[in-house]
Amino acid sequence: MTMAFRVWLVALALLIVGWFGLAARSRAHEQALAALHDYGFVQDPEAREALERAAAGMLGGELARRHPDGKVIEAAFAVLRQTALADRHRAQLEAAARARLDAHLARPKPDPDALRQAYGLIVLAGAEDAREQLARIAALAGDRGPAAREVSLSAARLRESAGAPAGDAELGRLVDARAALLAPQPGALPVTWAVRDEPTVATALEDAAQSALIHFEALVGAARADGGGGTAADALRPRLVAAWRALQAMGLADRCDALTLAAYAEATRRVRLAAMDWMVVLALALSLIGGAAIAARRLWRGPSPIDPGAETLENASPIEFDTDAETLEAARSRPGTDTTVG
Repeated sequence: MTMAFRVWLVALALLIVGWFGLAARSRAHEQALAALHDYGFVQDPEAREALERAAAGMLGGELARRHPDGKVIEAAFAVLRQTALADRHRAQLEAAARARLDAHLARPKPDPDALRQAYGLIVLAGAEDAREQLARIAALAGDRGPAAREVSLSAARLRESAGAPAGDAELGRLVDARAALLAPQPGALPVTWAVRDEPTVATALEDAAQSALIHFEALVGAARADGGGGTAADALRPRLVAAWRALQAMGLADRCDALTLAAYAEATRRVRLAAMDWMVVLALALSLIGGAAIAARRLWRGPSPIDPGAETLENASPIEFDTDAETLEAARSRPGTDTTVG
């Protein structure tokens, strides 16, 4: 056995042992989380006390890690906040989260994911200055004030022209302004989640959402009043489709009520049917073209050559088609049968 083969065997053994160790650790982790989640259903005082001690140990252990598991912290704190020492554990969590956030903010280039986790722990602890901490993170994304004001102005103009043709163009400009507000700025930290929750930006985004919904509902109302027929309805359909796509781009589709969605579907039904008609025509055309191509290929090749030696009904023995015929093989298989010829 060569030295290289021995090294390979040792490495393989370590890999197998490590894999089993990770699997066992993952299983224990899942069982611990399940036990913490079932804390509210436990009635035995001793079992509840054991879970509380385990939750306190898990919370302290995760907070001391460099990369803590947010799910474990959340599950452990959900147990501890129901105990008599809830205030002490809340202060412990808040202090650790604040220290972690300050450490990341002090770096020349903070990690966006680490900032989000630290801020999530501050919110979980119920810190009173959570908004101030969010503003510190949002400041790393660059100045969003001018972009937020542009979104608010565009939203106001759209509200004034809701339902009119001028509103269609303004809705497109609002979508672009909103995208520019949330887009990462050159040299800034990509923390869009913090930008969204910043008060000025959140107000601008809500103004944009309200104006876009008002414009869409005005178009749907005009289509409903027209009854779905006539020249006016034909002119409204493409505008409705464009407005609906703008709502989807802004993530507002789920904010439309059922009646508005039903009216939109009825107003644009002809557009969808026209698209289906074209698909049917295209499928038929492809089928005809494919059949014509196959026929032309057969004609170009000419008749297929005939094999004179091929077996046909004329040169085949009738015995081959009679499955009940008496043959020598069948006769020999029966005992006492004389198969001698002559």
